[in-house]
Amino acid sequence: MSESESSPAVAVASSGWARAGMRFDVHRMSKDELREMAHQLLAGGAISMPDLRLLALEPVTCSPDWPDWNRFETCEDADARLDWMEELAVRIRRGHPDRAYIGYLESLRSFLVRVEAARPRPVAEDGGGTWPSRPSLASRRLTSPLPRPAST
Repeated sequence: MSESESSPAVAVASSGWARAGMRFDVHRMSKDELREMAHQLLAGGAISMPDLRLLALEPVTCSPDWPDWNRFETCEDADARLDWMEELAVRIRRGHPDRAYIGYLESLRSFLVRVEAARPRPVAEDGGGTWPSRPSLASRRLTSPLPRPAST
């Protein structure tokens, strides 16, 4: 019996991540879209209410001395969209005296990593798929990198 057969909640949660990955791009998303994604994940059973607060950047989860989300460390594009993975990476690298803030950023990043992992990958137009091509050898024969046994 598979895990999804034994636990319907697991199947619902994984489909919630898949839907979010299909709809949202964590490398080009506005703050409103980030919040919308958080609500979609909650509705799909992928996250809990405390997770929603974390992912939606709600002030309830923030300490008063933490940097706010009205000023970004990275540049928005013309449509007010950010690369959230880069934004969080910059904030984590910059550090903060309150280790709980860094933990908050790392938790937020882990949610975005899950959404990114669920995002469909483009397939090569030549029909070769996404696997890297195997290098061809001049002799067209494979040779073992191991030394040959000594002949007796």
